[in-house]
Amino acid sequence: MHDSKSNIYEKVTGMIVSALCVGFSLALIFLPKSDWSENENRKLAEWPALTMDEIVHSDFLSDMENYLADHFPMRDLLVSVNTQFNEFLGRREINQVFICGNGFLIDKYKTPLRTEAILKAFNRVPAAAGDRQVTLMIAPTAAEIYREKLPPFAQQADQMQTMRYLYEGFDGDTVDVTPALRSHRDEYQLYYRTDHHWTTYGAYYAYVELCEKWEMAPVAMDAFDIRQVTGDFRGTTYSKVNDLTVKGEPMYRFSLAEQSPEVQYGTGEKALPGMLYNEDYLTRKDKYSYFLDNIHDLMVIRNPDALTDRKLVVIKDSYANCFIPFLTAHFSEITVVDLRYYHTSVLDLISDDDSVTDVLILYNLGTMDQDTGVTVIF
Repeated sequence: MHDSKSNIYEKVTGMIVSALCVGFSLALIFLPKSDWSENENRKLAEWPALTMDEIVHSDFLSDMENYLADHFPMRDLLVSVNTQFNEFLGRREINQVFICGNGFLIDKYKTPLRTEAILKAFNRVPAAAGDRQVTLMIAPTAAEIYREKLPPFAQQADQMQTMRYLYEGFDGDTVDVTPALRSHRDEYQLYYRTDHHWTTYGAYYAYVELCEKWEMAPVAMDAFDIRQVTGDFRGTTYSKVNDLTVKGEPMYRFSLAEQSPEVQYGTGEKALPGMLYNEDYLTRKDKYSYFLDNIHDLMVIRNPDALTDRKLVVIKDSYANCFIPFLTAHFSEITVVDLRYYHTSVLDLISDDDSVTDVLILYNLGTMDQDTGVTVIF
């Protein structure tokens, strides 16, 4: 009798498992596929091509694994369930993200692999810039500024060691914004709880430090019209764990009523009108792209009401998107270059334009090592 019940249980279990496997397989085959993850704000893996080169280099199985992981049915829900289960077990590091309490999620900082190559790339700028002022600003991540929020015994690489190496080896000027961010971290929220970027408040204090380096008077915070543009921002760090218990957070815009800069994307006949802020992104998952209308290879900001006639070139990653609007009050023209998409020599762009007076290189330590544009396009 006991053996009979056991056999029935095994058969039912086998049927359920088989049905689930068949169901997921059919769903994987027949459900519509997307090439973009709105939740993670990234391009999803494509179906790998079975070529002789892929087979020889053993890339096909790896590419297939990435494809299946990206297109698995109910992937976001399963990631959320996995996060909830691991948090229940007491884990405080999930998918390279520290669960810090009160909805604060902080990306783990890993030892960079290309620091030497990145420094060599950075040093090509002052070499090509001549007598122009070239300044390097490296932004620390929330893991450095909010170290006290990390779980006990959290292990990660030393950001300051990397920053010291870059600053000591750079041939131009440098600005270390870390002390200023630490000193103001209890006044305002300087990094998002759910995203790897600094907030507009964090960008403001970095802007003040840069102004002091450049001997310019920063605009006082109370002179700005500070407006909350959304209260429901969930960024890329949230997407890595998809913790449904974490609430959205506010995002702010600083603006000056007397300033009306003009923005264009591209140059010459291909130039198109642009904007500092794109309201359309506030209705999407990728709300941070509200600043500078997401990412463009090259954009030019002209401000006839600027305090100086100086012209600036900014070589940047996305940390600069909410930072650059602060600079528009000081420069008559700002050319913004994102090397992930700009496929012309930025060194030629600087050296060939005699009207350029200043160059700013702005990257963050968290993603700089993965930024392919830094070492390839220079």
